Amino acid sequence: VLDSSGSMNAPVLGTVLTQQQVANRGAVEAVAALDRQDLVGVIEFAGRASWVVPLAPNADPAASAQRIESIAPRGGTNLP
Repeated sequence: VLDSSGSMNAPVLGTVLTQQQVANRGAVEAVAALDRQDLVGVIEFAGRASWVVPLAPNADPAASAQRIESIAPRGGTNLP
């Protein structure tokens, strides 16, 4: 689960990267480390939770990486 609330647009100290970019890259690296038979799923959460990569075998890590990299900070965090 990756936070995609507006606060993720903040820079990471000592870099030119945002918190979102760092989180996305970490998730991409984690997916790349999995076998193709392993199950992977990625959810983004800001105002609501939504699947970015639906839970399934890791058959196409490159496609998953593209979807993960598309996560951008927006909105607030809605916690019930």
